[in-house]
Amino acid sequence: MLDTTVPYPGIPALLERLHAAGVLLSVSTNKPQALSMQILADLGLAEHFAAVIGGDSLPRRKPDPACVRLLVERAKVPLEETLLVGDSLIDVATARAASVPVCAVAWGVTARATLEAAGPDYLVERPDEIVALAVGGRA
Repeated sequence: MLDTTVPYPGIPALLERLHAAGVLLSVSTNKPQALSMQILADLGLAEHFAAVIGGDSLPRRKPDPACVRLLVERAKVPLEETLLVGDSLIDVATARAASVPVCAVAWGVTARATLEAAGPDYLVERPDEIVALAVGGRA
């Protein structure tokens, strides 16, 4: 599973900063939950996430908003304090369906121009830009 899988540059440091600032992080993916949890663990990133929802965790997968609603419920965080960060059009659609702001990242699987055309609330070029969105002056 990890022959070619590595975190994007800057992601481990981003997760450390967000975790240290008290930001509660969760994962929603359409990949199988057990596989996703194993990858996060093997990469040494699992400790940063309070919950992981996989594509096989609920009856419907993203862009259905149920995954976001479940993570928000588990985190006991108001929907208004939730930010979905993702690299695909499905992530943008999921955020819209869940009525939460979305931050698209330009270094993922979808071309920047395609993401931009989808109209995310934010579009960032570097992981450290997410800190300002998630915690403002607290980090």
